[in-house]
Amino acid sequence: MSRTDAHVPIHIRIARGDLAATAHHDHASGECDLPPRHDVAHDWRPVTRCQWRFAFTGIYVCSCEMCHEGRAHRAERRRSRHTATSDARLAVRRWNTGDRTLE
Repeated sequence: MSRTDAHVPIHIRIARGDLAATAHHDHASGECDLPPRHDVAHDWRPVTRCQWRFAFTGIYVCSCEMCHEGRAHRAERRRSRHTATSDARLAVRRWNTGDRTLE
């Protein structure tokens, strides 16, 4: 399988600058130990307290179910499509039988 951007781990995408990121600071040890952004690619769980974290910009960047509705809304979407289809068929049937009123 080819290695496309869809398969690149999120920490690599943050390090490369493909995704927006914000600096998250935890100065419990006293000073800021935030690594440079390009160093994030070396380790998924850095040993520093300050980290670069994904910043949601309103654009869904992955195909996971946390970003997209996934299976949770599948039945709801199917029900909605079925209702719209049956409403359209009913409207066509009424139109073809001479009922020209709109409701």
